[in-house]
This record gives sequence, C-alpha cells and structure tokens, in this order.
Amino acid sequence: MIKILQITNLTKIFYIFKNPIHEIIFHLTSLFHNKSKKNIVLDDINLSLYKGEAVGIVGFNGAGKSTLLRLVSKTLSPSSGTIKLSGKCISLLELGLGFKKNLAVNQNIYLSGQYIGINKKVLDNKLDEIIEFAELQNHLDKQLRYFSSGMLSRLAFSIAVCERPDILIIDEVLSVGDIKFQQKSFRKIQEFKENGTTIIFVSHDKNSIFSICDRVALLNNGKIIQIGSPDVVMDSYNALLSVDIKDREKNYKMFVNERIQTGSKDVYINKSFILDDQNVEKMSFEVDENINLYLDIKSKVNINDLVIGFVVKDKIGREVFGTNSSFLIKNTLNIHPKKTRRIQFKFKAIFLPGEYTISLALSGGSTHIDKNYQWLDQACYFSVVNLNKPTFVGSCYTRTKLKIINLNN
Repeated sequence: MIKILQITNLTKIFYIFKNPIHEIIFHLTSLFHNKSKKNIVLDDINLSLYKGEAVGIVGFNGAGKSTLLRLVSKTLSPSSGTIKLSGKCISLLELGLGFKKNLAVNQNIYLSGQYIGINKKVLDNKLDEIIEFAELQNHLDKQLRYFSSGMLSRLAFSIAVCERPDILIIDEVLSVGDIKFQQKSFRKIQEFKENGTTIIFVSHDKNSIFSICDRVALLNNGKIIQIGSPDVVMDSYNALLSVDIKDREKNYKMFVNERIQTGSKDVYINKSFILDDQNVEKMSFEVDENINLYLDIKSKVNINDLVIGFVVKDKIGREVFGTNSSFLIKNTLNIHPKKTRRIQFKFKAIFLPGEYTISLALSGGSTHIDKNYQWLDQACYFSVVNLNKPTFVGSCYTRTKLKIINLNN
C-alpha cells in the first residue's frame, strides 16, 4: 500500500487570554505565556492513511475533529508534530469560500475555485461540467444573492469536486441540496475513492460512515482512543454516548474490544433468545418469516420508567431496523425486584439474505442516552436465507404484486 498521509505526534494548543492586548503581546514576546490558559485541543495524534483509503473521524462536539481537518488542510498550523502528505488536497470544510453575492455563477466559479486551490486552466476546462453538475444551467445570469441556500450549496460542492484530488477532506457536507443531489454527491465521492483518492471524512451520520469508510478513528478529549473497522469503532462510540462526560475516558477501557456492555444495571437482561412461531430456538430464518425475540428482565430496585428496545445490525454494523416499547405502546413500563418480566418482540425477517446481530437496550427514556440501565451489543445472532421468495435487491424485502394492463390506443 502507498502511504499518502502521515500524521506524527500532532498537538494543537489554543491559548485563552483575559485581555485581547495580551494575545498580541503573547505572539510577539514571551510575556503572558504562563498567565494565559491552555486549551489542548489535540494531544499527540498519530495516524497514517493510504492511497484509496477512506478513514472516518468520529467523536463528541469539542473532541478536536474539525481542528484535525483544518490542520491537515493547512488552514491551521500545529503547535508541535508533523503532517506529511503527498499530492493535491481539496477540503470540503466550509462550502462557498470566496463567493461574492453580487456576482453571477461563472464569475463565482473562478473566484471560489482558485480560492480553494483549483488551477484556472482546470476551471476553464470544467466550467460546463460544474454548471451541469450543480444543475444551474437556467440561472447563469442571476447574482448569487438571489440563490437559495440549496442552490449555493450545490454550486459550492460542484466547484470543489470538479477534479479528482489525491486527498479529499470532508466535514459533514454530504447533506447539501435535495435527496437527488445528495445521492449524486455521494456517487461522486465513491467514484473518487474507487479511482485512488484518499478520503478523510467527519460525520455524525452512521450510515454514511459505514458506506464510505474502511477504517474509523474515535477522538475523545483530543486523543485517538481507538481506530479500527467501522462496526467495532461505531459500537464503542455508541457506548460512550451513554457514559457520563467526566467518566468517558476512564470507562472506555472497560468495554473496548469486547462485546460492549454499559449501564447502571439497576434493571438488566437476565436472558435473551430467539424463537420461530413453533417456539423452536433457531439461528436461521427465511425471508419474510416471523422472528420472536424474547428478553427476560430483572430489576434490583423499583423501576417505573423502563423502556426496552432493540436494533438489528448487518454484518458491517449498519442499523437496518430497530424499535422500542415506548414507540410501540406509547408508554413506559414498571418492574419490581424479585420479579422477572418476559418481553416478546415479534417482527418479520424482511432483510436481505445475510448475517445479522441484535443489540439490546434498557433505558429510562426513548434512547439509552437519557438514562442508561443497560446497553448490550451483539446479544443475539441470526441469519436470513431466501428459499422461496422472488429475487430482490437492496436491504429489505416487501411483498410486491405485478399487474399487466393492456391499453388500447
């Protein structure tokens, strides 16, 4: 594999000053170095990326994700450490940089394109393609001040991706425009990757992470605490969501690289299993067959706000279906010590043939983030096979009828 980006011992410190004058003096002299407050945003980051690889960066707000992207794109300078990259880098961090609202489309293509580092000759050759991709052929004479936010986003994105870079940096921009344009944008990113572009991708959208990324790095308090396959790292990230902020770093090591389990355990799942409609425990179901998920719930204390939920994940960790008791019965449940409650969820195996896991959650609200009693990943496993249904594509099966109508003209 060809290494295209090497980040070594990267640290970024921002200083907080009580007086703006102190900041000016700080940069000119050594005064106030001890009086200013340090904010270590990134702390000794090490990361290697290879040609054609897509690496996701996830973490909570303030973890350092955007700062890391700005350092790699060289709009910020590191406090210490090095960043070595090979080839041309394009950053999709702030769409629309260089736009002038009183100018029309063509002029802004050149202004913005050259602002983000695209050669004028490239823009000359790609002008028609940019306009077509942005779907603005009928708006060429309009000043940008009359454009909607969606039109501006489409134009900015189209300029940024008019040529394939060696490294593409993306920060939450795949939601630009309507659904049609979002799909077109996603296909362009995939096309770049297939042709050798290395991608760094920050997003809170788990499905986008799973669809694009080969690896994911989890940032917490300015440090990479885990890097690995999307399914493993996103499970860790999800588990961290339920941990109190002050305990995240301490508790992280308790569940990383294992079947992730978090929560107070005031109420807990004593047993979980899957049966078919004949009450036979099995692991393989046919497409459209009923799956009966059973959970035996016990409690150490009186609980009157219990919500019980599950989510089905495919083999790479994408959530394909999930629900909970609050969604289904519009109410919370109660449970008392020394009493076991058996909960049954019945749903159909309307999934694409393959292997699936089920994660379980007991919470005091509609999500485990509100009050986490127990979160358990990979609690159950099952597979789906298609033995007697018509062939289908996609992620789910739905019964479909075909009717042919002859029209006499």
